[in-house]
Amino acid sequence: MLVKDREQSPKCEIFPSEDLLQKSTHYRLYRASLPNSNGVVFARVANQPFDNAVINREAELLRYLNDTSESIEVIYHQQSQSEHKIHYDWLFPQLNDSFISDDTQLNRQINLLSLRDADLDQFIALAKLRPSCMIDAKTAAWIMGRLLKLQNFLEDVCKNVAYRFEPNQIILAPADHRLVCLDCGTQDIDSALVDATELTTTNIQRAAKYMLDWLQQDGTDGEEIFAELLASFADIGRTSAESAHQELYSTIHSLWGRKYHPFTYYDTAHHMWRQKGVDSAQK
Repeated sequence: MLVKDREQSPKCEIFPSEDLLQKSTHYRLYRASLPNSNGVVFARVANQPFDNAVINREAELLRYLNDTSESIEVIYHQQSQSEHKIHYDWLFPQLNDSFISDDTQLNRQINLLSLRDADLDQFIALAKLRPSCMIDAKTAAWIMGRLLKLQNFLEDVCKNVAYRFEPNQIILAPADHRLVCLDCGTQDIDSALVDATELTTTNIQRAAKYMLDWLQQDGTDGEEIFAELLASFADIGRTSAESAHQELYSTIHSLWGRKYHPFTYYDTAHHMWRQKGVDSAQK
């Protein structure tokens, strides 16, 4: 199905029976192909024209997040004189296009979303990955770190956005240590009615419990200390994502130093530990 805008310009191609990734009360999220290219994007399509406001809100938020992320990078570079980047822009989708479809698609608003510096095919939904495996402490550590980084960024720059941690909105590129939240701005939460500190605490609790339930201890030095920290996050949470992020990495560095750790998981079907791209009975 070729999707066009109101001016009849082809925008993307979707096969609804094959490409549907998610659905909610306001939208459907599809995998889509761009015309005249090999590009693949996400297409978030309003369910009905009266849902267009939700999709438009996401478009405005993603533009704001992108601009804010770029501003932070400029300030960081000026202050540090470092070529290193913070890369908040790796935590949320990039808005490629936003348009109203033609009459054949009921004049619904559609956002085309891509991932910066990444191949969409390398990502897998967190909710789909977890049932097939368990993960070791060091893998749980970097995933939790990304979740806290995302929470910190959103609560710092988006005072009017009530973000809620939902595992089905998180995708991972395990080998590249990439994590993206697909939905930062369409959730049915009225930010005016939500206490921001309470929501931060709840998000940290929910994320930590999710990671704790996914954790498989394997005898790694320090894993019990790390599991205790996750349990503390899950039990009482933290009122600040920034301080929780600092606490997490202070613990990680004291236990294991600053080293890259490949995505390491226990294959529950074959009863063996594996690393992404490496098949091994032992780590």
